[in-house]
Amino acid sequence: MECPYCGQGSFEEGKIDVAENLDGQRVLVKDVPALICSECGEHAYLPGVVDRLNGLIRASLDDGIEIVVRRYVSPPLLEAKSA
Repeated sequence: MECPYCGQGSFEEGKIDVAENLDGQRVLVKDVPALICSECGEHAYLPGVVDRLNGLIRASLDDGIEIVVRRYVSPPLLEAKSA
């Protein structure tokens, strides 16, 4: 699939780290599945990832810790579909 951002590269499956700053807290979620452009590095999330990512971030904020690092772990159904 051609990248809609730069029009030069193509999207390839990979993993990225996502950092968010919300309400004075920093949350880092590592190894988030994404489609990444081979030229410009822009990314798009795979289906189902955004809801899970938002849930991880919300749960981290509820913990009340200033800096949170979490690893994204795909639910079993997503892993089975990609295999």
